[in-house]
Amino acid sequence: MLKKISAFLWIAIFTFLSAQESTNNPKVNIGIVMDGPWEKMDQTWEIFENEIGELLRNEFKINYVKTVDCKWDIELMKNSFESMLADSSIDLVITFGEIVSRMAVFYDELSKPVIAPFAVNSELHGMPYDNGTSGVNNLNYITFFSDLAKNIQTLHQLYQFDFAVYLENEVSINEPTFSNREDLFPRYIELPNCTLDAVPVSDDVEETFSKIPPNAEAVISFPLMHIPYSKTAELYAKIRAKGIPIFTLFDINDDFVNLGAVAGVTAKEFFPRIARRMALNLQRILLGENPSKVPVQFPIQEEFVINMNLALDMNIYPDWSIMADAKIINDKKEKAPKLLTFIEAIKEALNSNLSLKAKDEDVLSGKQDVRNAIANLLPQLEVSATGTMIDKDRAESSLGQQPEKTFSGTATLTQIIFNEEVWANLDIQKISQLIKENERLQTKLDITLNAAIGYLNILRAKNFERIQRDNLSVSVKNLEVAKFREDVGISGVAEVYRWESEIATNKKSVIDASSDRNLAEIELNRLLNKPLEESFSTESDEIDTLIQFIGDKRMFTYFNNKWYFKIFRTFMVDEAFRISPELKIIDQAIEAQQRVLSSSKRVFFLPKITFQGQLNNNFYRGGVGSTVEPVSIPGLGTFSIAGEPKDFSWNASLNFSLPLYLGGSRYANIQKNSIELRRLELEKEALKDVIEQRVRSALHTAGASFAGMAQSNLAADAALKSFDLVADSYQRGAVTIVDLIDAQNAALVANQFAADAKYSFMIDMMNAQRALGRFIYSTTEEERTGFFTRLSEFFEKSLQEKDF
Repeated sequence: MLKKISAFLWIAIFTFLSAQESTNNPKVNIGIVMDGPWEKMDQTWEIFENEIGELLRNEFKINYVKTVDCKWDIELMKNSFESMLADSSIDLVITFGEIVSRMAVFYDELSKPVIAPFAVNSELHGMPYDNGTSGVNNLNYITFFSDLAKNIQTLHQLYQFDFAVYLENEVSINEPTFSNREDLFPRYIELPNCTLDAVPVSDDVEETFSKIPPNAEAVISFPLMHIPYSKTAELYAKIRAKGIPIFTLFDINDDFVNLGAVAGVTAKEFFPRIARRMALNLQRILLGENPSKVPVQFPIQEEFVINMNLALDMNIYPDWSIMADAKIINDKKEKAPKLLTFIEAIKEALNSNLSLKAKDEDVLSGKQDVRNAIANLLPQLEVSATGTMIDKDRAESSLGQQPEKTFSGTATLTQIIFNEEVWANLDIQKISQLIKENERLQTKLDITLNAAIGYLNILRAKNFERIQRDNLSVSVKNLEVAKFREDVGISGVAEVYRWESEIATNKKSVIDASSDRNLAEIELNRLLNKPLEESFSTESDEIDTLIQFIGDKRMFTYFNNKWYFKIFRTFMVDEAFRISPELKIIDQAIEAQQRVLSSSKRVFFLPKITFQGQLNNNFYRGGVGSTVEPVSIPGLGTFSIAGEPKDFSWNASLNFSLPLYLGGSRYANIQKNSIELRRLELEKEALKDVIEQRVRSALHTAGASFAGMAQSNLAADAALKSFDLVADSYQRGAVTIVDLIDAQNAALVANQFAADAKYSFMIDMMNAQRALGRFIYSTTEEERTGFFTRLSEFFEKSLQEKDF
């Protein structure tokens, strides 16, 4: 109880002291001048406000004493900015918007600190710059360079055009410090045959649309913050209806691409990152540093975004080099008709595989062979009918015993009482049926293994593709840093070229990785007997869950050290000898051959005993000789030589047969069958060696990959930490580009190894279970319990006997 009271008192004291410290922090009054309202203004400013609050709450008490929304009015922006400079109650001014930020940068004299966080492309607009800072008293701006030349060229590569117009906020165009992009275009864009005209955008969609020349081949849109998104979407739709594609530049969060552009260039994580930078700059200024000495450069990472649905609808087909590092949105082609999970892939393979279907037919055929063998031991009943016509002379001379015309029927019953060969055939057919069933199981296991490996190879290929794309993104980011280093004089243009070369190489790696993924998908479709390029999606890469599913966490305990692992391998070999379908097949072949051999010996002294009974009936007699006529002998009288023939008769027989000599063939059969039996027994021993080798080799490989997973993860974490440190040092000019490339390549290789280790382990485990003859995931709970009970008992016994 005393401990709880003591802890409560300490918490209360700490809270009180913290409150006192916060109360005693210096107060800073900040004024905010905003360009005007836009749809995401509130949530964007909240990001900035939170960053400032989190960073400075223990040092300063920040008060936002005045915020002016200038409603996209240039005069109101100018007057509000000057009013805040003259207001003695305001300590610092933040210009929140591109127009008012540019206005502040070019203001003649600043009487107090000003931070302008949205000074886009300072070089293009000729903003003051001195060794990485503004060099202007009380001025700190944040500029982020968007490579206009590269971005326009990428758009031109995606869609060829000679004449384009760009859409720009009409307020921005009318602001005096705005540099007309028509003048910038020929200076910075190396497309000499292209021209670019400006179209100012107002909130009147029809008016803006009417200003677009009829011969425009493309439209480039800068962010239209000053009008509602709904009107931007309406304007884009009208432009597309004319068959003109729209491309966006300086996009944020893909907003304007999603409003109806074919493609665009967007800054990744822009607002959170620039808010953090502004908060850091504000901290340095409040701690006494002159804003003129605070760095202004802010490297951004841009990505090319393609709205694939619209691109395809407008017959625009991006080439491989663009697709390599582009972000694809709204891709109806990529929406697979169904989700294919690991288990579903295996089930579909088993249901559709032609080899397995052939084995199913073979098993059905074998059942009929067994039925035929049984049928030979059952009574055989046969009926027959015969119509006979003989010549008249022979009928007359037969004295009524052979009529000219007869029709008779016979029924014959045959029953084998004992026949060694027939009984042996039945036994052999039953064993052959078991062999066929195990051959089908063997095929089923092979198909399961191939489908599982095919699916895991797709997951691995997708992961490798993601790693290559991430590496490409890192190189693009490093290119921006290299440009920043060139701007501040840390390095030369050679580093920029070096990163451009690295990016080209990374793009090729992305293309190769994408190709590998496509090949893996084609291979799985082949295994599933589907059209080879039929699309499907795979389940989310919950790799750890899949590892537990393919194996069993109880099994992994035995991978921990070499002694446990050796016992486990020996147990698995014993299990393989018990359940392997390959061994069962050869055991059954041996059993069948033993039956053949015993039968070949028994025929020497066991007779064939057969019973046969027959019924005969003459249904019709006609023509000459159909009746018995009396014979007249002169002088003696008339006599009947034969009586009337009977129409019905029967007979029964019991046959015993025992061959005594067949030229030595029976002795030859015994020798042949004995030799065949010895051959099968030798093959069994050889097969056991092969199975043991497969099980042990597969488990050794799985054990190595199991241990490698942890080590490769450690290596990847260490390589990433090393790369982060080197990247930070590179940005500060402390290390060379060679150091950074080495660190990035090391991180790439380590990530690939870490990803590969997990997929390799799962594939190795599937191979080990195939060698065993059973996949753990497909067993019932009762079977799994039995397996682990036997394993536990074997393990305990081996430990006691030190049998390892």
